[in-house]
Amino acid sequence: MIRTLLKTAHSLDGWLHEKLGRPYGVLLTSGLAMELVHRITEIPEKAHELHSLLPLAGFFVLNAALLIHQLGELGERAAARRAGRGEGGR
Repeated sequence: MIRTLLKTAHSLDGWLHEKLGRPYGVLLTSGLAMELVHRITEIPEKAHELHSLLPLAGFFVLNAALLIHQLGELGERAAARRAGRGEGGR
């Protein structure tokens, strides 16, 4: 079941990248960046509650990792696009 879910998600992600291109990647990256900023702004109000701060820190770390991954993806796609242009592309 997990394999089917991952395969379907991968196919859908590929289709969205194919149909929407760079705006899809920018949308994902922007969304992750906004989520990180939101989590950062919550820290002062939750800093006095350790039980609220720990999940917040976990979400922050996860979103930071996702943002790093997404930026890497954008970089790979941009490099591939530039390489394609160099081989007779636009």
